Amino acid sequence: MLAAKDDPIAPLIAETGGVDAMLVDSSALPEQVADAVIEMIQGAAQELVLGNPAELTTDVGPVIDREAFDNIQNHL
Repeated sequence: MLAAKDDPIAPLIAETGGVDAMLVDSSALPEQVADAVIEMIQGAAQELVLGNPAELTTDVGPVIDREAFDNIQNHL
């Protein structure tokens, strides 16, 4: 377990199951997490096609239920 080690914490790459996250610590370069990165992510998100996941042109399908939808809307 990483927390129990006396050594410096090792780099960690984690699969987030589709809820992508960026973990940033003091070793990150400022240009890796600057406003430009946020602008790039926002631009890429605006290009996504929402719709029926059976359609090849769809990038993002529906959320599982109304509660999930409401949670997303509240977050935004």
